[in-house]
Parts: sequence; structure tokens; C-alpha cells
Amino acid sequence: WQSIGEQFFHTACIENITVGDLAWKTSYALLDGHASPTRGDNGALTSDSANNLDHVVVEISDEKIRVEQALAHSTSFWAAPILTLNPVVRRLFGNLVHIDQNNSKVLDGGVVDTTGVVTLLGQQSSTILAFYNNNAPLSKLGAPIAYLFGVDAPTDSMNSLLGPKFSQVFPSNLYGDFISNLSDWDIGIAHLNNVEVLKNEKLGIEPYRLKSLVMFSNIKLKRFRFEDPMIAGHLSTSWPDDHMLFPSEIETGALCAYNGWKVTALIEDRGSSDFWSSNFE
Repeated sequence: WQSIGEQFFHTACIENITVGDLAWKTSYALLDGHASPTRGDNGALTSDSANNLDHVVVEISDEKIRVEQALAHSTSFWAAPILTLNPVVRRLFGNLVHIDQNNSKVLDGGVVDTTGVVTLLGQQSSTILAFYNNNAPLSKLGAPIAYLFGVDAPTDSMNSLLGPKFSQVFPSNLYGDFISNLSDWDIGIAHLNNVEVLKNEKLGIEPYRLKSLVMFSNIKLKRFRFEDPMIAGHLSTSWPDDHMLFPSEIETGALCAYNGWKVTALIEDRGSSDFWSSNFE
């Protein structure tokens, strides 16, 4: 998988990635090597199985772990079947994943938290700017957001499997407005200000006050248009929030451009520097 990832970088003319002075972190999911996970009605792991799945944060550095290695371990979504299928298939996939010194299987961090928010809350970050770029629309896959608020929702085999009980980090009463704003084609952004972060022993999170969380949705806003109409003609009708795991080069580039546009639109909507200076240092 690392070799495949390096080939992707090579195709995009990206070589010799170095971290430098940046504080890069990624998250893994560690599955107990002797566990035989089972899932409940909504797709999340049962309580007993969830106890065998842990969230681990790894700091990437040029001296300790290369970017390509970290990304390979933290994005191994293809190994998710070991959490869901029969023992024979589980053993097959289990033999393909990376095993750490404690005989735990290293999985894509997204099977614990798809958003990346949990990793930052564990560091008690004061402000978080998050881009939710899942390849499944919120209307079909709500668990990655809902679980953060302790709200139950269906999940799949590759996203947020701990369930609402073990995943909650925010008060449940905030979920309604948050998901409503994310799902609104006229808004597509949710903002929490001075919000209480709840203690979560499973995820290693201590309670504190988060100054600001801004999350961009993966939906396509009604007002968004490409200046060149030919670009839209090369995108699938379900772009940008419902696509294959490996979108085309033009769809990938368009997604990057779209995220840049969302930041610009936010600045224009929220009063430019006043919004940023009051929420992000």
C-alpha cells in the first residue's frame, strides 16, 4: 500500500516529501491481534468489540517516520474487512496489514474517527478548521458527524465504527443545528463557538473549552460554479460528495479547487478578517 501511495505522489509530480518544522500528526486505529469483532444493528461495533479498537496519534517527522509510511498505515481502508467479515476473510486481510510490536493490527484511523477532529481535541487545540471530504454524502452516511455528539446513525465498514457511546466528544443538544448547517446546500458550513469538550476515556480526551470549530461540508453548494463550464462536463453528476474511492485526476483537482473556494466564500460571508481574527489566532 505504501508503494501504491508513492506512485500516486509520483504521478502528481510530488517527490521527496519532508516535514521540516511543521507539526504533522496522523491517527491510526489499533485492533487487538486476538480480537474477533462483531457489529450491531446500525453497523457500529458492539461494546465488547469496541473495547478492542483503540485510537492512536502519531507524530510524523523526517527522523522517525516518513510521510509516505505514516499515510500508508493511517489510510489502509482496504483492511477494514477484518472488522466485519467471516474468520477466513478476516485472517486473509489480517495477514496483509501492518502489525505493531504488541501484535495489534494497524488500520485506517477513519474507522475510529473519519473527521480528524478527535486527534486535535486530544491535543486540546483551541481552534479547529476541518474539511469533511468523505466520498459518501451526509444523507447516506451520517455516523462520522453524529457519533461526535453521541447521536446514533447508520455507518458502514470503513467509517467511524466505535458507535455514539464511545465516540461522543460534544454535547448532544448541539447536533441538530450542526448537521442542519452542514447539510444545507445554501450554507454547507457549521460553526461551534466556545463549546464544551466532553471527557472521553476511550479516545484519551480530557474536558476543556474549545474556542472555535469550523467545519466545511462535502456537499456542493448551489452558488458554486466553475468559471470554465468545460470542467463541469468532465465531472460525475454526483461530484463532489458521492464518488469512487479513487476519483479521476480532474475530479481530484476540482475537489482541491472547490475547497479553496469554500474558504474564500466564508471570508466574504463572515466579514473577512473580523471572523478570522476572532476565531483563529
